[in-house]
Amino acid sequence: MTEEPTNTEQSRVAADCPNERLVMLQAARGYAAKIDDEIAEHAFDEDFGFADHVTEEDKRRYADDHRKHAEEIRAGKHDHNFTVWQRMHFFLTGECAPFLPKI
Repeated sequence: MTEEPTNTEQSRVAADCPNERLVMLQAARGYAAKIDDEIAEHAFDEDFGFADHVTEEDKRRYADDHRKHAEEIRAGKHDHNFTVWQRMHFFLTGECAPFLPKI
């Protein structure tokens, strides 16, 4: 993730306003989708890291899949996915939720 979230104070305010909550939720989805957008954008870069046997068609399909995933994230279809939720939570609170609890 290239940018740190700056919306922690806004998300605290949003708790009292339903419309603001929806705006913040959609902004968080956009933040979560940004990674897939960036992957799709750079899939054809020489230094992306694909193996030599990967064809241009494979790269195109990979980029298209990431663009589609980004749009689905923006539409809320992946809110149940832990990684997407974790990115959204980070955007809203500035805290990274761990996958496993501390022992």
